[in-house]
Amino acid sequence: MKGIVALLILIPTLAFAAFPSQRITVPPQSDDAEMIRRLMQEISDAFVARRSEPFERIYDENHFGVRSRPVFNSREQLFAIMNHDSAVLKAGKKLDFETLSYTFEEPDIRLFGDTAIVHVLKHDRWRYRGSNCHTRYQATDLWIRREGVWKLAGGHLTTMQCSPMPWLRPHPALASLRDRRVPYVRARPATETAIQAIVNALAKPDPVIRTYFDPSFVMTDAEGSASPGPQSLIRTFVTAANPAQDHILDSEIVVEWGETAVYMFRVRPRVSESTQIDQHMVILIKMDGRYQIVAAHVSKLED
Repeated sequence: MKGIVALLILIPTLAFAAFPSQRITVPPQSDDAEMIRRLMQEISDAFVARRSEPFERIYDENHFGVRSRPVFNSREQLFAIMNHDSAVLKAGKKLDFETLSYTFEEPDIRLFGDTAIVHVLKHDRWRYRGSNCHTRYQATDLWIRREGVWKLAGGHLTTMQCSPMPWLRPHPALASLRDRRVPYVRARPATETAIQAIVNALAKPDPVIRTYFDPSFVMTDAEGSASPGPQSLIRTFVTAANPAQDHILDSEIVVEWGETAVYMFRVRPRVSESTQIDQHMVILIKMDGRYQIVAAHVSKLED
């Protein structure tokens, strides 16, 4: 089942007045936003048709995907699945796993120069050996413009699965392609140090704590609900820094694209027997010489 479930999650992957700032994001009707919409549609169409070329062109070579855990070779896994299924279809055979449609609701696209954050609800209607399912994904996607071309750098998904979910067997294309849990390229030490300083600051009472957040900040929780307030993220850092509390941070990873950094970490209980673990993703962009948090997403860790 694990391989087919991987296929389900490989496709990603309101300003608040209390946080004053002079920065204004580009409105969603801009040419860049429209280009990102078109690329999103191209990815959706290619997923249904099992064509790998758009993924090779649109997905960044250092693409990451997060649901319950970060995966840093989801691009390669996706290619393997598309190429395998395409060969099956060309041979005139029917796929066990069929994507009936892959659509998305109107995306909330927030642009910061060569970086775009997209909050979007996606609908995946699929069938496995005659059993139908409608899976929904609330996604926070990161797009990066490289040499004038927009690339999907990665994203974090909250999955809302159909019930009951059809039984699925592992996808044969992933038999020898295990999840890669470490990035191909980590962030520079200076970037990691800067982000750690922000985490440390957010864990302490600080009257200027909200200046670390851009006005466009959106937090998506494990249930798929999005809200503009950073209180839950701040509470996570405060709790983890307090030895008297039950939770700690671990498995911290930072990756970067120019002025944009992604900080990923787990929050787990200090008691090792507990299985209650949350996976977080925080996106930061350097603005006017310092990083600001523009988005965050959390999901429950599942094996």
